[in-house]
Amino acid sequence: MAKKVIVVESPTKAKTIKRFIGKEYKTVSSKGHIRDLPKNRLGVNIANNFSPTYVTIKGKGKVIKELKDATKDAKLVILATDPDREGEAIAYHIAQVIKKPTKRALCYEITKEGVLEAINNLVDIDDAKVEAQQARRILDRLVGYRVSPLLWKTVRAGLSAGRVQSVALRLIAEREEEIRKFKPQEYWEIDVKLCAEDKGKPFVAKLVKIDDKVAKIKNEKEATKIEKELRGAQFLVSKYDERERRRNPLPPYTTSTLQQDAALRINFSVQKTMRIAQELYEGVELGKEGSVGLITYMRTDSVRVAEKAIGEARSYIYKNLGTQYLTAKPLRYKEKSTAQAAHEAIRPTKVERTPDKVKQFLTNDQFKLYKLIWQRFVASQITPAIYIMKNLEIEANRYLLKAAAQILKFDGFTRIYKPMHSTLHKGEKEIMGEKDIPKLEVGTALTLIDILKSQHFTKPKPRYTEATMVKELESKGIGRPSTYAPIISTIIERNYVEKRGGKFYITELGEVVNKLLVTHFPDIFNVDFTKAMEERLDEIESRKLNRVSLLTEFYKTFQEDINRFESNRQALKAELIEPTDERCEKCGSPMVMRWGRYGRFIACSNFPKCNFTKPISTGIKCAECNGELIELHTKKGKVFYGCSNYPKCKYAIWNKPINRPCTACGYHFMIQKRNFLECPKCGAKSEGEM
Repeated sequence: MAKKVIVVESPTKAKTIKRFIGKEYKTVSSKGHIRDLPKNRLGVNIANNFSPTYVTIKGKGKVIKELKDATKDAKLVILATDPDREGEAIAYHIAQVIKKPTKRALCYEITKEGVLEAINNLVDIDDAKVEAQQARRILDRLVGYRVSPLLWKTVRAGLSAGRVQSVALRLIAEREEEIRKFKPQEYWEIDVKLCAEDKGKPFVAKLVKIDDKVAKIKNEKEATKIEKELRGAQFLVSKYDERERRRNPLPPYTTSTLQQDAALRINFSVQKTMRIAQELYEGVELGKEGSVGLITYMRTDSVRVAEKAIGEARSYIYKNLGTQYLTAKPLRYKEKSTAQAAHEAIRPTKVERTPDKVKQFLTNDQFKLYKLIWQRFVASQITPAIYIMKNLEIEANRYLLKAAAQILKFDGFTRIYKPMHSTLHKGEKEIMGEKDIPKLEVGTALTLIDILKSQHFTKPKPRYTEATMVKELESKGIGRPSTYAPIISTIIERNYVEKRGGKFYITELGEVVNKLLVTHFPDIFNVDFTKAMEERLDEIESRKLNRVSLLTEFYKTFQEDINRFESNRQALKAELIEPTDERCEKCGSPMVMRWGRYGRFIACSNFPKCNFTKPISTGIKCAECNGELIELHTKKGKVFYGCSNYPKCKYAIWNKPINRPCTACGYHFMIQKRNFLECPKCGAKSEGEM
């Protein structure tokens, strides 16, 4: 038996590490957490300083026996679980179970150099980090186990509330409310096509000012009047300038910026991004080279990079791109005050392993994400891109028009990593053309070719996507980068929101749950409160705050909210009952809409004397018989639509049927699909959301 044992949480990671260490070491895996709070009870002794009761996770008894057997003769057990709070908690529970002398190895990259450096610099388990993780776990357990049953009794069984997930739901609900209340305002824009006779091709200028005030054209009547005046005006160049603008490269990825960019560029969900990144971190088989971790640890809020890695990037740039792409000094990026100093940004463990060199060993998804990480990191050490900004101002009596162009002079870092957003400042984006504009002297007279009027309407803020949701969570301090994926996946799984066309739409169930939580737990599910709680958890980790003090303070307000909800629960339940125009087929009493175990349904208001119920009808005929399509629910509460003549007719669809005939084939209904309507018969599409 080996005298030293290294324990990690992943079999893949164990396999990779095994290649880099001597025969005196044995590597084993815990396969994730081995202990947790019990599933069927609270597991927190509130009266005894909120002390947790941890139990063996179901199915992990065999793993614990394997760990004990592997370490029984070991003089030292090295716990090399992930270098964050969750990894620290796993290490802590392993130490509690095996009861052997232990040390921590903090592996920020699973390479030979990274692993040996961690083993040569062993540390003790960080009890403050464990305390912070336990505080978070207990907070989440208290909220989940005390609030979820209230939702079961008030709305329907199987619902859940979460300390952070419910705040994310609130953001989506509030955005939806903004969109509903938004009233579009009409406005018009005027573009003028001009030409200088001796300066080549025509160009377009936009009307920006009227009598030295920002042009605000409210309707077609105003636009037509302005057009008439412009047609009789003389157009003279009043200003022309050119200037260089540099666009600096972006820093290497943090967890949140990787999640956002992967969603925008390669259409990965946050959950998928983290899963693939974990695979790249833990190790991939590279043929003769064996299993190697391709990226550094992917849960980080730091943009710091090791000097050795910076040197590798600069060497690659010098050899492959040339000196014109190499900055005079290494580029270093400003850290957020909350960033963990021990962590690096997400980067390739070896720059020479270019995406093309390792492509044959990677899955398609692994290649896409690795390429993104590699490009962003190398680009972060390349010179800025240089643009020539051309601006032209034209006077036409009391009107001022502008034309602008952006011409790339030197590609710089964009040679490796192309930015998705314009380099322009706010305002310039409104007038920037895609084509070059001529260089004209002040006083040059221009010839009018055409005037183009266009009608527009103001738009509300867009619905959240995965990328913008992550950005919002980070900016508001809700959760941490490592929690964004489970936050988003949970509210989707609970059927509180659904994704259509990549955007989040709140469901009826989500609206009901959100309203109850926000109204009756005004502090707990408040954005500022949640942000402050994250900051206080960080204070526990930095030994500035005691876990018990935090939980005691939290629980006082929380219990008051629980008591208030309980006392009003029957009234709240009654508020969720909606009247309908229908009458009971059995007793003639009014029918009402209620929430049941699997979703909404219509029931007799004379319950429990009369127990007649029926599903909600869409009023749309079935596609295959004379029945009607009715709203049904899976056991998990997900809505679908089926025929009222089931089981004789088994027609069913997931998408919501809309009572609108198809303009292409005349079919009697359309279905909602993403952000457009589609005919279920001919597949014709129609724009618009219903």
